[in-house]
Amino acid sequence: HDLDKGNAFTLRLADPGEVSVLTFILGMASLLSSSVNFLEGKDAILELRQIAAVSKTLQELVGFLERINLQHESNDGGRNGVRNWRAMLRDQRVLEYVVRLIRAILRRIPGKKILLPEHENALTLVMVAYQIVILSMQECRENQKYLSQWGKLFQEHADFLDIAQEALLVMLANNFELLSGPLPLSIERA
Repeated sequence: HDLDKGNAFTLRLADPGEVSVLTFILGMASLLSSSVNFLEGKDAILELRQIAAVSKTLQELVGFLERINLQHESNDGGRNGVRNWRAMLRDQRVLEYVVRLIRAILRRIPGKKILLPEHENALTLVMVAYQIVILSMQECRENQKYLSQWGKLFQEHADFLDIAQEALLVMLANNFELLSGPLPLSIERA
């Protein structure tokens, strides 16, 4: 009876590219979840090798995302194949884990202290994490809106990290919905 009303769905074979991207993103989500949960723990000590391992993982993710972005945009403007990789990052909580990772690192090494030479590896990790945030928001209003819940956090970091300023700019770029409603930031309208 529901089929007569148009309440049916169709099954389709998944694009192999989408399957490989989702598999990669699921693996990243698992790794990031473990790392974030550890770093948010009370007894977590930021050890150089842990920071380097997480940073390498994030750099692999950035490289992967840049490759699929270029590959699919060059094919047909990003409208075919793995067109939903940005949504996958959001749906699989990768974006949440990346922001929590940024917050955990910068809670342990607050403010401009992250810029000191002895925290170079932690700074690299934060910079790469912000690259993921930026990549995920480019041309994706849903991710801009989703990540706006952490806009105040990004704004705090923008005082000493240029990449956090860039993330804020990308968040608001061409997003009239965010700009017309109550802003999640302390930005005064002109």
